[in-house]
Amino acid sequence: MLASDSTLAWPLVAPPGLPSERVAELRAAFHAASKDPELLAEARKAKLEVDPVAGSELQELVDQMAATPKEVIDLVRKISAR
Repeated sequence: MLASDSTLAWPLVAPPGLPSERVAELRAAFHAASKDPELLAEARKAKLEVDPVAGSELQELVDQMAATPKEVIDLVRKISAR
């Protein structure tokens, strides 16, 4: 919970109810783009780090966070407020 912001820093999202086939296509396209030599060369020129996280991993993290009990969320808020 406390470190999730670094994983979820720059998410790409799609609307709810998107067919799973379309989600798979978008994830595959993103994965391919993140490996593209031209994109990586441009990122290096701009001194940007390319460190993509798989869509399935992001979805799992979001699902875990959504299922977090209120007591844990309250504790994280208390810890974070210090």
